[in-house]
Amino acid sequence: MNIIKSAILNGLENAGSDRMQAFNWRQFHRECVGKRVFVFGGTKACDYFLRKYKYKYKPECILDNSEEKQGHFYREFSENRLTGHQKLLKVEGIDALRRYPPEQTVVLIASTKYYAQIADQLEKAGYDNYYVLCMMEAKRWKYRMFKSCLEKKKKLAEAVYRETGWNLKNFNYVLKFYRDWRQPIQENKIVFYTFGGYMDHGKYIAEELIKSGNRWDIVWLVTDRNLKVPSEIRKVEVSDINAYIHELATAAIWVNDVMYPYYVRKRKKQFYIQTKHWGSVTLKKFYFDAASLYTFPAEIRNWKRNSKMMDCMITGSDFDTQSCRSGFRFKGEIWKTGSPRSDILFIKGAGRPVYHHFEIEEGSRILLYAPTYRFVPDDPMNRPEAGDFGINYFRIREALRERFGGEWVILLRLHPSVARQSAQMRFPDFVKNASYYPDSQELIAASSVMISDYSSIIFEPCYVKKPVFLYTADLEKYVQKEYELLIGMEELPFSHAKDEEELLYHILSFDEKKYDKALDVFLDKYGVYEDGHASKRAAERMESLIKRNERNGRR
Repeated sequence: MNIIKSAILNGLENAGSDRMQAFNWRQFHRECVGKRVFVFGGTKACDYFLRKYKYKYKPECILDNSEEKQGHFYREFSENRLTGHQKLLKVEGIDALRRYPPEQTVVLIASTKYYAQIADQLEKAGYDNYYVLCMMEAKRWKYRMFKSCLEKKKKLAEAVYRETGWNLKNFNYVLKFYRDWRQPIQENKIVFYTFGGYMDHGKYIAEELIKSGNRWDIVWLVTDRNLKVPSEIRKVEVSDINAYIHELATAAIWVNDVMYPYYVRKRKKQFYIQTKHWGSVTLKKFYFDAASLYTFPAEIRNWKRNSKMMDCMITGSDFDTQSCRSGFRFKGEIWKTGSPRSDILFIKGAGRPVYHHFEIEEGSRILLYAPTYRFVPDDPMNRPEAGDFGINYFRIREALRERFGGEWVILLRLHPSVARQSAQMRFPDFVKNASYYPDSQELIAASSVMISDYSSIIFEPCYVKKPVFLYTADLEKYVQKEYELLIGMEELPFSHAKDEEELLYHILSFDEKKYDKALDVFLDKYGVYEDGHASKRAAERMESLIKRNERNGRR
């Protein structure tokens, strides 16, 4: 798959302005007559342009903001076999444009991710005669797709067009959905998705359904074919798009903890349960309440579409219900079952698999250190990074020994979105990397103490009265530039430290009775209803839903 098609399939052509959306190749070709053409962005997209249009356009040079590339021939960086004029193309900075007046230049922006930023840079320099390669190619491909579909089946093509609005990412997939809608809905089929893994609320609901002994067809959507799941569950890879769409199109119930992609279409007689991927209380604003963090309108439109498709949400507290109504803009049914994934915390010995997995000696105690991610500074794509937390594991272990006694092992659990960055980190022997461990609730069940910052995982140890300490050295910066909080730090039942010395003090001076009392007040104030039976309640609601549908003969 080439770089342009990949960008379009990921919806990257949707982030530009209305002016950019109007670009087309015919207009670009007319503009190039008698003018000097520059290509901005020494990337794979530039290679794509030079390869596909090598006989039609002859760029003056390649513009790039990377000082390492400037002054060199583009052939040193290209993966193409350049020919003729292309071999002499040099990479230069934006100052190369200033050799010519704006009315004598045309700039083709080849970047697929940062074209909006490059366009802004050009406009500030006084050069507003630019075009975006990704958008023009997207328009060409979408026209061909629609024309091809129209020739085969006019009514179906028109329906797909209405649903997709010329979005190529959705076009083929929505077409597939319409075809699979001819298949009957299987009343015993339930499709689960939990971040591509086997975890979270869905895991515990599914295992409760299996215990019931009924013959459910449970399908688990995975991103890794080697993922281990119970034998009663069928795995389907998300990358196998035909199987993925078929299972969704023919299932009676969907259970999801994130958002379905834009091309997924729910049938009228299907039931969509949104579990979200946190417990009874979440600390930070999310989705619509945090929309100012997101720069892609297409993503926000997809949230709106998901919100309309959802039939019910599962919540674990009065606060959870209120925040989900707001964050998801959801007006439908709420199942106040509690948080299924938190049930394991009430089971004695539920953390034993963790001891076995990390080869921790019996009798040792575990500190779970679970910081959340940060955004890369000034990154328009809002990419996450692990950050430098600056915690001294040796001093923390000594403080734990002194206050709570025993020998301690520390498990570091990075957020799943930055887990791979843990591979470059170095730890003392008593610190284990738990970032890839599949079930965070088992880690909580095995641990005696938790340290975190702004992760909503901090609330789950509350239900079984385990100590939690917050290390919030960048609190002001986090609230201003990362996420706004739903609950003020002063309202939390946990101590929060702004530096390591304060963190050590809070550990050493921990007062169990005072802490337990604060937890009771907090849980009561926010209406938390966790008792270890949420999975059973959720499974019973789903079973009654399916039986009701069978009685009604729903197809």
